[in-house]
Amino acid sequence: MPSPYDTHPAPADRIRRIEALPDDGRAAAPAGPALALLRDTGRVLAELEAAVLAPEALALERTADWRELTHRALHALTTEGARPLREALAEAGLPASPASAAADLAVFLDAVDAGALWRIAGHLPASPEAARARGRAAREFLRPKLSSGLHDMTELALAERAAARWEPSWAQPARLLLPGGREVTDAVAAAVRPAVADVPDTAPLRELLRSSAV
Repeated sequence: MPSPYDTHPAPADRIRRIEALPDDGRAAAPAGPALALLRDTGRVLAELEAAVLAPEALALERTADWRELTHRALHALTTEGARPLREALAEAGLPASPASAAADLAVFLDAVDAGALWRIAGHLPASPEAARARGRAAREFLRPKLSSGLHDMTELALAERAAARWEPSWAQPARLLLPGGREVTDAVAAAVRPAVADVPDTAPLRELLRSSAV
């Protein structure tokens, strides 16, 4: 409903009024992007940046395209998402490698096969309620953190060893793709689930890593 504090008529009302205006005889604007109306577009945009951006912003890199920005942003977020599990590996006394998510993933999978899944999980951050829980209740508190951390660590390993990249999409969230175009986001989720089950099975995750290797 209209509000007395609205600064403009509703968009539909404005469009209706514009369409009702009489023809003023001017030709329709040419089709195409608005930037095509500028002469020397690159120079104009560079001068605009210099005029309106703060010095800190001007010092930032401005050559990455949307695909590269998407990949870098998702890589950074995924790195942070995997951090608690990678730290839990180190705290559990296992040979964690800050420089290689793929190496950490290999250590994790071997530890799971050796029966150490919940020992590692015990070093994950936990709420006071989760810290007090025991037995199956404790596992159910920890399982989402395990799944999320392992999912992120697997995606990082695929980016590191299989050259996978996060690709943008206007229709859905960014997806992780292998160089040949194979989408592996859903495959990672499917392979992670059995690895953190009550009776863990690392075979699907190992097979995904094997089949994705470049």
